[in-house]
Amino acid sequence: MQDPSPAADLRSRPASLQTFPPLTSGGLARLVARPAARHPWIDPKTECVWACLDCARACNEVADSFPQTTAGSPLARVVWLSRNGAGICLATARMLTTSAELDVRRVRAVLETCQSACRLVRVEIAPHAKGHLVLRIGGAACRRCEAACGRLSKGI
Repeated sequence: MQDPSPAADLRSRPASLQTFPPLTSGGLARLVARPAARHPWIDPKTECVWACLDCARACNEVADSFPQTTAGSPLARVVWLSRNGAGICLATARMLTTSAELDVRRVRAVLETCQSACRLVRVEIAPHAKGHLVLRIGGAACRRCEAACGRLSKGI
């Protein structure tokens, strides 16, 4: 019998082209198991767009996982940076996919901004990641997005 879940058709595509469903416990497991290997048939722009979208989703999940953080708590900065980093990643992906003609200087500036935002989130998450799976996933997504934006920025 076929699996009727939305994840069933995701498993039929190559791992690098899969988007993940809302991050339930099963979605978290699929994201953790998802290989970050680059495939030769995916161009750097597409790889960057997917990495940005994955990172935005993971950063939003990080922020949503700690809704009760107060201004003085250690995770307050993580939540704030994650929420803003997700916005930057979404804006980067949107710019890369919707613009017909891209100005190289602007694209490079946006990619470097996204790369810096991902680096900030990743560094801020690192001390807290040991105790929280969602933070480890967020850090891995930020690392992948940071690397993809760096490769595309150098390649254009």
